[in-house]
Amino acid sequence: MQLLPKRDKFNSSNTSANGIPKPKKRSRKIDIVLWVCCATVGLGSVLAAAAIIVGRRSEVSPSVSKVNRALEMMQSRRRGYIEKLTRTDFNPNELQNYSVNGSGILTGWRQLGAAQWSAEILQDINKQQSNENSAFFRLHHMAVLAIAKQDTMDALVEVASGNDSFTYSYTKTDGTKVKQRLGTGGAAVLLLGKLEAIDYAENLQNRPIVDFN
Repeated sequence: MQLLPKRDKFNSSNTSANGIPKPKKRSRKIDIVLWVCCATVGLGSVLAAAAIIVGRRSEVSPSVSKVNRALEMMQSRRRGYIEKLTRTDFNPNELQNYSVNGSGILTGWRQLGAAQWSAEILQDINKQQSNENSAFFRLHHMAVLAIAKQDTMDALVEVASGNDSFTYSYTKTDGTKVKQRLGTGGAAVLLLGKLEAIDYAENLQNRPIVDFN
């Protein structure tokens, strides 16, 4: 029986079949500093590219820019127009269009219209107080205003109940007669304006010179 030589179990993996030693494998160490630098440069490049893309997308073409400027101008004019309509002066003794130096509208058109209407209501009451055939003959103007206010409130109740049979009519300067139906919204605006005019007729001491220009 031929005995084979024993192999060293610890060195068998380091030698080849013919007994020649195998070269040892060397482990490569990664330079952490170099890796961090490369990663930083790569991330910076990605962010720069993204910023360029976003910047190009956010650019506004000249035509869009002109449209935006036109919209801003239109909104600015509308704000001024709405202010002229709705601005309210809470001084019941004196309403006026312009300040002392002639600049700036102090009272809105709607309020000035109600103030002018109040003067016309008082003129109409004065005529009826002098008319023997009028129900308001020699009646104090405050009592007449109280009756007019109650009548207007009654009409406003009709509007609130859905009555849409209100109409208004006038004659143009060329003699043409115009008659139009008022919806509930239009009738409500008209009646609320009349209530404001009656209130001014009761409380306003100085009548303004109204300019609707």
